[in-house]
Amino acid sequence: MGKSVDEAYQEDIWRLEDAYGDPLVGLEMAAIEGVKVLGDAKIPVEWLESLMDIVKTYIKPKVAKISGILTLKSKAGDGVYRVKAVLGKINEAIKFEENVKARIYTIGASRYRINLEGYDYKILENILAKISRDVELESKNKE
Repeated sequence: MGKSVDEAYQEDIWRLEDAYGDPLVGLEMAAIEGVKVLGDAKIPVEWLESLMDIVKTYIKPKVAKISGILTLKSKAGDGVYRVKAVLGKINEAIKFEENVKARIYTIGASRYRINLEGYDYKILENILAKISRDVELESKNKE
């Protein structure tokens, strides 16, 4: 780009630090959310493409993982469908969350593991708590 290191610090690093407290935090956010994060930090347009190339190449945000186990049973004749409906509610709750991946596995009769992946433990824990509440309510409705 024909810029000096001092110019890079002035136009990029210090602006990221002002906006996010730490330049690396700003770059990690850019890796997750995209170029908008750099624009919010008032990085000049001429730097955006180069910075995003660097971010895509070198910045790998840490992925948080949590899991929970659900036990779902039904003695009704259509119990399989009731359990399936409850598990469907889990997918509905998660599909609106950005940057969160979820997988549901069966680990034996009536036991299911939910694995959540994202970038923030607090968000994942809140989602897991919400899933637990939603499953409890839905299962009571299906009784």
